[in-house]
Amino acid sequence: MQSLTNPRRKATVALGALLALALAVSLYHYFFPSPTRVRLPAEMPLGPGDSILVIAPHSDDETLGPGGLIHRAAMEGIPVHVLMMTNGDGFTLAAEEERLRLRPSPQDYIRLAQHRQQETLEALSVLGVPAENVTFLGYPDRGLAPMWTSHWSPEQPYFSRFTQTDRSPYSNSLTPGALYCGQSVVDDLRRVLLELKPTILVYPHPNDVHPDHYATNAFVDYTLQELRDEGSPFATQVRRYLYLVHRGDWPAPKGLHLATALVPPGPLVHTDTAWFAFQLDPDSSWAKYQAILRYRSQVRLMQRYLESFARKNDLLGTMPAKAIPLVAAGALQAGRASAAWTNVTPLITDPTADTLTRQLEGSADLTDLRVATDGETLFLRLEARRPVSSRVSYLIRFRTLAPGPPGARARRGQVELTLRPSFAPRLTGGAGSAAHVRYAVADGGLEASLPLADLGGPRELFVSAESFLLVGVDRLAWTLAPLPAAAWPAQGPGPKGEPK
Repeated sequence: MQSLTNPRRKATVALGALLALALAVSLYHYFFPSPTRVRLPAEMPLGPGDSILVIAPHSDDETLGPGGLIHRAAMEGIPVHVLMMTNGDGFTLAAEEERLRLRPSPQDYIRLAQHRQQETLEALSVLGVPAENVTFLGYPDRGLAPMWTSHWSPEQPYFSRFTQTDRSPYSNSLTPGALYCGQSVVDDLRRVLLELKPTILVYPHPNDVHPDHYATNAFVDYTLQELRDEGSPFATQVRRYLYLVHRGDWPAPKGLHLATALVPPGPLVHTDTAWFAFQLDPDSSWAKYQAILRYRSQVRLMQRYLESFARKNDLLGTMPAKAIPLVAAGALQAGRASAAWTNVTPLITDPTADTLTRQLEGSADLTDLRVATDGETLFLRLEARRPVSSRVSYLIRFRTLAPGPPGARARRGQVELTLRPSFAPRLTGGAGSAAHVRYAVADGGLEASLPLADLGGPRELFVSAESFLLVGVDRLAWTLAPLPAAAWPAQGPGPKGEPK
């Protein structure tokens, strides 16, 4: 047996011990995160001329996120409306527990949704919102992200594996029998927004990890941009605030802590979200807690988690408007690291090492995406915590808005660009081909370019990026960014005035 006094052997043991310690520390902080210590600025102002629309992906999100804001506004006589995107009809554990069977039927999921709708009305009644101010859209739980990414048109509706249908089975949906597709969602959002025209809009944060939540954010931003392009004053003037529900083991600590502040998750503190605390008086904190308890179907399964949102403040945030900068012709070329990139602010930034998988695979742990144009070509630079690797596939997604004919709605496009070092690029959707894509590794990141015409001549872009190593590892939040006027396609005068 080799002696432990051998220097090489001692070094190997020491290295192994350090790696084991590092892994143990990482696991501990991942599963038992410490509360973030951060001072939050003052709350947003509320005035007598305000009206509020809260948009929630599922029944209970409106209470967990801005529940205290809802109560305080209602007590001050400010009109509050709540729009529910889904009825939460894909929560298998709740359906099993409620129906006392291991394999719930489609009708069991529908009954669960109807139960959750009633819980919503009870919870919002506690917060001061009457039933007539609550609207249910009836879209499928766990289906909003697929409808945003791949089931947009009525010709390719999404099919819910829970309720076994591709359209709303709920008689009280805003649009009875609404088809499960992205266009239907936008149509319903337009209808509600233009009818209510709220001064304040509260909806999910794009860095919420639940697909229904970040897809809700994307649908709302898309609809607002579509209305802005049509000349809607409301869509330009509405004040927008974001709330968070799902992010790792947040909030911490778990359980009921009414006198404790709710602060953002550590990884999101230093991103481009401006977080603030909407302070609650004891009555609003208590009302929020009591409203949470009205969600009995959820409390039975995860009471300590739900109670964690009842604090002395609601956590809300705002994000700055983004835009794709115009650079001089020849300043950027794919694969040629250029000093010009240092002058391009990242369009999307993302926390790093925020899950165990990303800690272990730094080449798939995305940090930021920079986007620029010279008016003819779109340039991209994607970076990860470690140099990009041929083991990892990088997918950049585009959702485009292009002006339609005068008086018509915008045209939407969908393009996806897959890049993997040492492999040929793949381009799906749009008007071009992968042969037009230029890309290379430069300074540890991926740089790519493609003609704007291949994206269908857009005026605005929604952009996101993902990394895959057999399975998805990381995702950059969907972000809306207008292109500079020099890159806009030729068009005639658009519609004017408030859309009907």
